[in-house]
Amino acid sequence: MGPEQTAILIVGGTGLLILFIILLIKTAKQGIRIRKEYQDALDALEKSPEDSSLRKNALEAGRKLAEFLRDSKTGVTVFDEIALQNDINMRLGKGTSSAPSSVSDKMISLKKMLDAGAITEEEFHQRKEKLLRDL
Repeated sequence: MGPEQTAILIVGGTGLLILFIILLIKTAKQGIRIRKEYQDALDALEKSPEDSSLRKNALEAGRKLAEFLRDSKTGVTVFDEIALQNDINMRLGKGTSSAPSSVSDKMISLKKMLDAGAITEEEFHQRKEKLLRDL
């Protein structure tokens, strides 16, 4: 390999590194913007908690943030939804979502987790059996 080919490789490699850095900066800026949109939506909801459209905006902004932070194939999970509800409730002074109190509520939660892919079919049946045994 001659000096000209080596120079082309170095310049090409440097160019790729620069492109990679630019992509990282753009992604970081996008993350900051999405997080700010979510915080702004929560702030607006806190000022007017009765406004259902502001609650909807906060949930949508939170889902967008959750999707950005997670693998796009996974999307927003049941756990993300609970975390978003907890964020909203904390902002509105309502505390966090409590665990389901009745067995039927717990069964519904298990089914939602199964449907969302958060637990396997086997885990679902094991937990369901445990709930029934503990009655």
